[in-house]
Amino acid sequence: MKWLRNLKLRFKLIICFGIMAFFIILIGTVAYLNLEESHNDAEVIYKEKLLPISYLTSIQKNLLIIQVVSKDMIIDRDLNKFDNERKHIETITSESYVLLENYEKNDLSENEQNLLSEFKEDIISYTEFTTEFLELLETEDYEAATELTNRLNPMAAEVNNDIDALVQENMVEAELLEKNISNNFDATIQRMLVLIATGGVVILILGILITRFIRISIEKLALSANEIEKGNLNIHIDIDSKDEFGNLAKTFTRMAENMNHVLRNINVSSEQVASGSKQVSDSSSSLSQGATEQASSIEELTVSIEEIATQTRKNAENANMAKEVAELAKKNANKGNKQMNAMLSAM
Repeated sequence: MKWLRNLKLRFKLIICFGIMAFFIILIGTVAYLNLEESHNDAEVIYKEKLLPISYLTSIQKNLLIIQVVSKDMIIDRDLNKFDNERKHIETITSESYVLLENYEKNDLSENEQNLLSEFKEDIISYTEFTTEFLELLETEDYEAATELTNRLNPMAAEVNNDIDALVQENMVEAELLEKNISNNFDATIQRMLVLIATGGVVILILGILITRFIRISIEKLALSANEIEKGNLNIHIDIDSKDEFGNLAKTFTRMAENMNHVLRNINVSSEQVASGSKQVSDSSSSLSQGATEQASSIEELTVSIEEIATQTRKNAENANMAKEVAELAKKNANKGNKQMNAMLSAM
């Protein structure tokens, strides 16, 4: 199922819904074809079985009417009604032949064709005797007409038997078609149930597989996100599919690698900053110590300068005293010189 795992999510969903649509269309097609077949069989039952039966029953009703009218004509022996009653018999006889022609237009089985041939022979004979019967009545030969009526009754019974046989044949074929419709319906239900079950199983399996792929991928991504949240950037998301989740996993991995690289650079920079700070601290300590020593030297220098200044003041005072002594000595020397000159002059 690697090919399914590598498909994009939209294609997975399209396949899933496509299979669902395929089975729906297949079920609908099977149902349509079987319903069409059942419809055709039902149409055959109606057009080729029920309508022919209605034709036969109408013919049978017309024969019964002819029998009743014929008996009434013998009983009444009223020539005033004869023309109307004859027209009535001729009309329903023509109607019976039209119904018979409509019956012959149907798709008949071999057995039905044989039965129909016998029926046509009997009804033609019956019609001929009916025509003869009317001619006898028209000549007012009621005795011969009555005798002919006695011969018509067995012929009418034979025609009715032919009609019953044809009706029974149509009923048997209609029952076969109805059974075929019922079997077709049962087969349609079975096919639809099989297709529904098969489609349901296929879609369920495919849905479980797709859901499993999605669930596993989401769980792995969530676990990796939790690891990143905890500060662990050394992660590897084990999703080797080529779908959206595989691309997302690769993006997560690259993001973690980039963040890890950035943090390593930050760590190196922090170490460098710490080292520089230590050097600055050491330099500051040395500078502070040098400043302290210089301050001490300056203080000693200040003391020395003050001592020198004191000594200088003393020297200045001594120099002044020496000057005064020198001036005094000078004065004394001058005075002594004057005295010496005076003494020399005195000598």
